[in-house]
Parts: sequence; C-alpha cells; structure tokens
Amino acid sequence: MTHAVRSARASFAWSLAAALGVAIASPTLYAQVRLAVIDMSRAVRESGAGQRAMRELRAMFDARQAELERRQEALRREREELERLRNGVMPVQEWERRSGEFQTRLASLQQTFQRFQQELQERESQLTKRIQGDLTDVVRRQASAQKIAVVVERASIVFTDPAHPAPPDITDAVMRAYDTEHPSP
Repeated sequence: MTHAVRSARASFAWSLAAALGVAIASPTLYAQVRLAVIDMSRAVRESGAGQRAMRELRAMFDARQAELERRQEALRREREELERLRNGVMPVQEWERRSGEFQTRLASLQQTFQRFQQELQERESQLTKRIQGDLTDVVRRQASAQKIAVVVERASIVFTDPAHPAPPDITDAVMRAYDTEHPSP
C-alpha cells in the first residue's frame, strides 16, 4: 500500500471520527448527518487513469526485470565458471582476483535491483497521488450534489449495525464521473 493511500485513509478516518463525535454528542444531529462510503483503493485501481498508470508501471517493471534477469544469468554463468576453475585449474591469485570482481558485479546488481525498486515505488506514488487528488475533488462534488455530509473510506469502517441501513457506496459513481472528466487517451 502506498504512502498516499495510507495518508488518504488516515485523513478519512479523522474526518469520520470528528463527524461521529459531533453526531454522538447530539442525537438529533446524528439523524440528520448523511454518510457515504468509498473504496478509494479500488477507485484508483479501476479508474481509467489508474489502469493507464498500472500499464505504465508494468511496462517499466517488465523492461527493468528483463535487464536484471539478463545480468543475473550472466552472473550465474560466471559463478559456475569460477566454481569449475576453483579446483586447481587456475592459480589461486587469479581465482581470488576474478572472484573479487564477481563479488563487485554481484553487489552492483543488488544495488541496481534496489534502485529499480525504489524508482518503481516513487513512480507509483507520483501516479496514484495525482489520481487520488483528482478523485478527492470528484468525491467532494458528488457528496455536495447528493447532500452527503461525510464520506468515509470503506477500509476505515470497523463496525456497522445491521439494524440500521448501510451507508451508500459512491465508489462506482465517483469512478464514472472521474473517467468522464479524465477520459483515457
């Protein structure tokens, strides 16, 4: 889960806590507060922009994965060759030198892998943060149009009383509005 998703969830949780605190303090106000839920993770993931972002990330991942696999295979072959030469075919000093070079290349591959992972996470964060910001604007407009006072992240709900009607889920409506405002190229 990205930092942006956790941040959005925390924000929604605090909003819910404040609204519920006010509602509990005043039973008549509680009856008047309109509440809805949204699954922001799903909205980000399934929106047109979210799907484009995932395709971009997948392409980025696939290209880098291919490079890492190529380098890893070369190192595997080099290690096998070093093991074969270790048994006295090569002078000890030469073997130690080549073994040290192998270790350097292995460490470089590990650093490259970590760098690729970090770049991928940063790019995912950039893409989802922008989408979440745009989705939040759509949520505000949808809530205002439907006279909803509080929209809560579905994952933040701990309990709902089955004796009371469940709050409406506006995820699909928000995704439709978002995709209309941000059409796929």
